[in-house]
Amino acid sequence: MGRVRIETSRPSSSSSSSSPPVVTTSTSITETVNGEHDFRISGYSLSKGIGIGKYVASDTFMVGGYSWAIYFYPDGKSLEDNASYVSLFIALASDGSDVRALFELTLIDQSGKERHKVHSHFGRALESGPYTLKYRGSMWGYKRFFRRSALETSEYLKDDCLQVHCCVGVVRSHTDGPKSYSIHVPPSDIGQHFGRLLESGKGTDVSFEVNGETFAAHKLVLAARSPVFSAQLFGPMKDQNNQPIKVEDVLAPVFKGLLHFIYWDKLPDMEELTGLNTKWASTSMYQHLLAAADRYGLERLLMLCESNLCEDVAINTVATTLALAEQHRCLQLKFMCLKFVALPENLRESCPDVLTDLLEHVARNNEHSLAKCTRLNTFILDGSDVNGRRSVPTSRAAENLTMPVTNTNLWDGVIEMTKYAQIQATDPSIWAAQLSASLMAAGVSVPSPEVAGLLVSHLCWANNVPIVWKFLEKAIALRLVPPMLVLALLSNSVIPSRKSQPAAYRLYLELLRRLIFSSTSEVNGPHYHKIMKSVDDALHLSQRFGILSSEPGIILVDFIFVMVWQLLDASLDDEGLLEIVPEKNFFSPIKSQEMNIDDHNIGAKKIDCNDRLYKSNTTIAVEIIGEFYRNKITSRILYLARRNMPIHWGNFVYNLRLLAAKSTSLRNSRNISPEALLKLTSDNSALVSHKFKTVSLQQFHAVMASGSLVSSAGPSHIASHSAIWLPIDLFFEDIMEGTVVATTSAAETLTSLLKAHQAITQASWQDAFLGLWIAALRLVQREEGAVEGPIPRLDTCLCVLLCITTLATVNIVDEEESALIEENEHGKMHMRSETKVFGNCRKSLVSSLQQLGDFEGLLTPPSYVTSLANQAAAKAMFFFSGLGVGSGYLDGVSLNDMPITCSGDLRHLIVEACIARHLLDTSAYLWPGYVKGHTNQLPRPISSQMPGWSSLMKGSPLTPPMVHALVSTPASSLAEIEKLYEIATDGSNAEKISAATILCRASLTRGWNIQEHTGFFIIKLLSPPVPQDYSGTESHLLASAPLLNVLLLGISFIDCIQIFSLHGLVPHLAGVLMPICEVFGSCSPTISWTLPAGEHLCPLAVFSNAFTLLLKLWRFDQPPFEHVGDITPVGSQLTPEFLLLARNSQLVSRGDSHEVQNKRKRLFRQCDLSSVGPVFLDSFPKLKLWYRQHQACIASTLSDLKPGTSVYQIFDALLNMMFRKKNRGAKSLTSSTSGSSNSSGSVTNDCTLHLKLPAWDILEAVPFALDAALTACAHGRLSPRELTTGLKGLADFLPASMVTIVSYLSAETTRGLWKPASMNGTDWPSPAANLSMVWLVGNLFSSDYCGTSSATLPLPLAALVSLTITYKVDRITEPLLNLAGPALNTLGACCPWPCMPIIVALWTQKAKRWTDFLVFSASQTVFHHNNDAVVQLLRVCFQSTLGLNSPSVITNSGGVGKQLFAITSIESDQLASLTGNLLGHGFGSHCSGGITPVAPGILYLRVRRSVRDLVFMTEEIVSLLIHSVKDILTTDLNKVDSGGMIGMLKGYALAYFTILSGSFAWGIDSASSASKKRPVILGAHLGFMAASALDGGRGGFAELEQRAKEVG
Repeated sequence: MGRVRIETSRPSSSSSSSSPPVVTTSTSITETVNGEHDFRISGYSLSKGIGIGKYVASDTFMVGGYSWAIYFYPDGKSLEDNASYVSLFIALASDGSDVRALFELTLIDQSGKERHKVHSHFGRALESGPYTLKYRGSMWGYKRFFRRSALETSEYLKDDCLQVHCCVGVVRSHTDGPKSYSIHVPPSDIGQHFGRLLESGKGTDVSFEVNGETFAAHKLVLAARSPVFSAQLFGPMKDQNNQPIKVEDVLAPVFKGLLHFIYWDKLPDMEELTGLNTKWASTSMYQHLLAAADRYGLERLLMLCESNLCEDVAINTVATTLALAEQHRCLQLKFMCLKFVALPENLRESCPDVLTDLLEHVARNNEHSLAKCTRLNTFILDGSDVNGRRSVPTSRAAENLTMPVTNTNLWDGVIEMTKYAQIQATDPSIWAAQLSASLMAAGVSVPSPEVAGLLVSHLCWANNVPIVWKFLEKAIALRLVPPMLVLALLSNSVIPSRKSQPAAYRLYLELLRRLIFSSTSEVNGPHYHKIMKSVDDALHLSQRFGILSSEPGIILVDFIFVMVWQLLDASLDDEGLLEIVPEKNFFSPIKSQEMNIDDHNIGAKKIDCNDRLYKSNTTIAVEIIGEFYRNKITSRILYLARRNMPIHWGNFVYNLRLLAAKSTSLRNSRNISPEALLKLTSDNSALVSHKFKTVSLQQFHAVMASGSLVSSAGPSHIASHSAIWLPIDLFFEDIMEGTVVATTSAAETLTSLLKAHQAITQASWQDAFLGLWIAALRLVQREEGAVEGPIPRLDTCLCVLLCITTLATVNIVDEEESALIEENEHGKMHMRSETKVFGNCRKSLVSSLQQLGDFEGLLTPPSYVTSLANQAAAKAMFFFSGLGVGSGYLDGVSLNDMPITCSGDLRHLIVEACIARHLLDTSAYLWPGYVKGHTNQLPRPISSQMPGWSSLMKGSPLTPPMVHALVSTPASSLAEIEKLYEIATDGSNAEKISAATILCRASLTRGWNIQEHTGFFIIKLLSPPVPQDYSGTESHLLASAPLLNVLLLGISFIDCIQIFSLHGLVPHLAGVLMPICEVFGSCSPTISWTLPAGEHLCPLAVFSNAFTLLLKLWRFDQPPFEHVGDITPVGSQLTPEFLLLARNSQLVSRGDSHEVQNKRKRLFRQCDLSSVGPVFLDSFPKLKLWYRQHQACIASTLSDLKPGTSVYQIFDALLNMMFRKKNRGAKSLTSSTSGSSNSSGSVTNDCTLHLKLPAWDILEAVPFALDAALTACAHGRLSPRELTTGLKGLADFLPASMVTIVSYLSAETTRGLWKPASMNGTDWPSPAANLSMVWLVGNLFSSDYCGTSSATLPLPLAALVSLTITYKVDRITEPLLNLAGPALNTLGACCPWPCMPIIVALWTQKAKRWTDFLVFSASQTVFHHNNDAVVQLLRVCFQSTLGLNSPSVITNSGGVGKQLFAITSIESDQLASLTGNLLGHGFGSHCSGGITPVAPGILYLRVRRSVRDLVFMTEEIVSLLIHSVKDILTTDLNKVDSGGMIGMLKGYALAYFTILSGSFAWGIDSASSASKKRPVILGAHLGFMAASALDGGRGGFAELEQRAKEVG
């Protein structure tokens, strides 16, 4: 506080006195009373364009006893600046004169650099002194505060927000005299004393009985506080008896609150008083207290309640609050209620029922009508308080507003009242409230057609002013007039006058757009018939269309049709096209009246403005026509018009096509294209009838959502539409197989499959895309309830849905559009190659995604991605509401802060994926029903510094909170991944590790829009280039060990590996893992690296992580089939050579064709492979040597190891390390293996020292150590527990050795040379606890295996399973268990019964949550050993697909049949209900008899690789196909074979099956690599037919040979 002192003194008048003079002093102090206010202007871009002189004001704030407000002018305050500057002022907002003050206005720099823009009076000399404000509304500030163009590019504007800081110093002066004391006087506490008196109950002399409760009080206190109590207790009418005074019409809690105020002089605690902590309860109590305060004359209590109610006006309380304000003359409260109602976002559009309620309350309290508002104009103009709030009203305008309605003619009174309100500029809400009260008082029901006619006739054209349009809009919003009738009446007047009255036409179009799509909801209203009759009379629909019936539904169809047709013909006329229309419009005149330019009062600028408005109106009218089509309700109505008025529809369509072909406005529109508009004439846009929509489609969608593939009406051979796309479902389920790693992209395979299937079935591309999306959605829904197990889960399913399926769609759309572009380039040489062409496939995709919205049962997102789906829905809602959000805006936004609930589904994620791939644009957000809800405000970010991808792109460092946020949030654009890749290559060591961690988490698993790029960037980071200045002798990879290790650990999990597999990146990943294995496996373990967290990383850890991942890719764990059975299966395993061959082939194929180049460019456009050369296994000698040794171990037993060699020394050290305790004082384990009677004593003392060797050297000796240990166990020198402990120790020392352990033990198991180990719980772990449950899988499989076998396993297999169950089941051990798990599964299936049940029983004890999966895995044994089980499964699959219900197909007589039913949970009496469940629930969670049911199709897909005789299985499939034809014909269709019909149909079925299989295998084009096999295979078959099946003529052979060449 600044101050100025002026001291004065005055001597005594008696100067002659001898006593000293008395001197008095005083001080004049001039100081400033300072106050500050922060004003945040959010949504700056939306405030632009409001007009010069229009402002955005802050809330008022008090400084120095005066109210102040800040005014910001986005378009400037002065006309001469032409909106080039923004203006900023501080204004006096309360009454006052000559208020002197100092000001400071500061525009805050939001970059953190503290470079604020400051204009200040403080701290500097002022020539004229402080600024003086003469009266209320006086301002100080700057018209040219900041140039707008500079402001919008400055750092003062951030997130579309400005921050203004204002300081006001009010100058105050006073004079201080001398004081000899300084005493602080505390505030009055009399209320506390009186309150305690009430609580104590002392001296009470009166009591009140309220609703059965008694309250004691003091007469004097009550009388002093309330005039009513004073008269009641001490007046002439006082009660003479001493009985409690009964109080009526007041609730006990309310009276208690009243007494609390009387004594304490403050409001009571509302929660304590009501017992509820809700806003509604507090509002209700304030309402009751207000009424009680008015009853007892407690003015202060009434004002407190009124103030609180003003703050809490809400939709559900405004009606009762307004009625209360009317009854108790609370004018400020009444105004706040009306002001609340006037806001369109509150009640006018969202809750018209509440408005009707509100108006009824007003009508009931008409004696306290709005005519009594004091100083109404003051309220409307500046929103300040009202003085004399309870005084008698003096506003003649408000009083006269009610006078006309007392006339004898009600309708004349309505017009006169409207005219007067128009002159007085009355608020439309007040006019509408008074009109409603008058109509109700006169008994006129609303909505009133008569009032609609009066208002429209009053408006057109004598009173065509904005306020009358507002009156009309308010009357519509409050349901005083019917919207459809208003539109009909306006169309008769406005459309013919659209050129002379362009502003009126614009307002009409806005009303039409706002009302027409919601007015159909009045169909169920009480006055619907009356309204439609009025619409018919206004537009003469019955006469013009020749309608004999006055059915309101027919009139509604005609009304919508006419509204569209009027807009269509008006638009044609505006563009000069109506003259060439052969059939002229028979409605009211459409020809526009010319503008009157003879009026000299109209300036040139006005004419130019009207002309521009006239032209833009035409574009808006065309866009509204498109909105009629997009809206579900109006599009259905138009469909009815087409069906029932074909002649009129034909004329309408002709005009529509003319507009699409010739309209300039349509071509200039951003919201609709000519093609989209022409969909109105397309038969494909026809909507089905209501009956079909509610019955047939409902059943169809229910079947599709559940996965059923036949009609839900009952068992039938006729497959539903969904069954056609069954191969897509099967393909998706097949690629989910975690034990198979693909070398080609699933998107490319799916593209070929979909193209072949669409070509064969002759389906439309819309149906093809719809079937594709539904199949992918069903995959996700099946996985949502699937059992848990070590298999790919939800991340992989979502990758299939949102990435693989989208990429396949991109391939198909791009292929068609590339062909169209090439065709155009050849046809028109002047066209450029970048011309954008949209083909039919893209349009079909849009239609399929729109139709997908009907399948709500499939669109429910898994909880795992619900937040992402909600964000996608919120993004669309903001766009739909006109609120654009930039990239990353939602990073810091909590969905709980959304203005409305944003509930997203999987379709929102699909659409976002398609937008990211440029298949769609943001016009998809405008699809009917896509956005549910509307908002007019953006949510506020949690913090401007909230870490997220947007912060990273702006340059924020990778701090721990940032890393934590990015790890769990997927990247959404390629630029974000590129930024991360740049940090991982050029950042500091800590930043590189953080970037690598982020890449391998959510961006890889859930970054579906850029997933393949993320995978390829990871591959590039795993193969860092050699630095240009590198001159070391060791590999440059060693310097990147910490980064490489983070990447290897990040992608080692099942879903990550499967995602790489789905994108065909396995060959490339294997190509970069081999150099890492070679380098770090050859590195001495004495080297180590220190990680940022302080841990040490050794080469053995890096090698083990890379080596186990590499071996997972090439499926090393399959045992040698040639040693397992009599039949060698067809097919081969992946090998390192094969992976490198696939990688090299992909590199070479990049230049094969233009089409391939385009695909590769699109897929890897940011990952340059031009510098990458082919890689061969010879480049990695250590890896090759190990691989050869691995193959040798599988092929035969190990040869003797010679003592003294380096391998022997390592072998001996390994045994000493593994069995250190055993070897102390005992005989060495090596004697029986090496052939030597003693071992080298030099290595036994310090085995650890000799094991500090490169990993490759150790791995070379591991098989010999395993052989020695297993032999020792077989001969009793090692116990089973010691063997298991030793194997665990070896795997812990070198995790990569788990590979050799699994490989060696698997090979030894298949040799059949080892004695069985008894799993009795003493020597080896016992499976007895769960074996009986697992045994159910093999029950009745054969009498030899029905529980009679002892629980034994081959010794190597017992060792392997015992080792695996020693590990915890968590993410750390997942990579190692992923190596051993598939091997155990394969060995269990190949070995004799009951090996698999024993393995499964042991593992169910270890991992109970995997029980269902493990029990299911045991079923593979059945299908591996018994072909009858294969036949039964195939029959169940055929029956489930075709819907057959013939007892001859499946039997349940025991044996294999019963076992199969146990697995699939099918019983004979349940067969009919499961006919549609080939895939069904997948791995469901619905248990039946202790076994989780598995759909037969899922069972087939999972066990088909266990079937040894593939030829037999193929023959059985063909046989079942042929027999099914007969079953269909004879059983379901009740047909007899006449003329060889069955034979002919068998031939057709076999031919179709052959074509379908060939198309899926070889494709239908010549672009795919598989298609090159087609001419060779078909040529061989046709040659065989020519030589064998025909009669041998050379002519026939030559002809078939020629056909074979043609086919190729």
